[in-house]
Amino acid sequence: MSSYYSKKITDFLKQDNLSVFGEIASNDAYDTVNSQKNAWLKQIEILKSELVNFEDGNIIFEYSIPRVGGRIDNVFLYKGLVFILEFKVFSTEYLSSAIVQTRSYALDLSSFHKESHNRIIVPILIATNADNEGGGSDFYRGKVHEVYLTNGTGIARIIKNIS
Repeated sequence: MSSYYSKKITDFLKQDNLSVFGEIASNDAYDTVNSQKNAWLKQIEILKSELVNFEDGNIIFEYSIPRVGGRIDNVFLYKGLVFILEFKVFSTEYLSSAIVQTRSYALDLSSFHKESHNRIIVPILIATNADNEGGGSDFYRGKVHEVYLTNGTGIARIIKNIS
């Protein structure tokens, strides 16, 4: 598995934010700009808040999709389900291009990632400064859900409702 960070959710929740950030940043082979660093810090903050009551599962940051080359911001593996968490930090709206990107990541995992072929995949787009939306209650194709939309405050609710 190729990612910048991967831990059991309980270990992630115990680790301080700057240590998590340090592991992510140290595995980044690119000359990352400050906006990306700030985005990682915001993701860590939101995920620690939203996933605090989950005692099982694994969290992954910057997961490289096999054979395709894209990188998913976060993947949360929980109860046999795959949750794609694509962040648009500081975005005030759910752009159609971001919805397509998030859906494409889910479809790519479903098609090109052997371990995900027979799993339900739930793509979630997080636009941190947008209104909290909804969506996603139906399947888009096969075992891939339509994209859920949230500003971050609905991540735990979506995961609990699906699982």
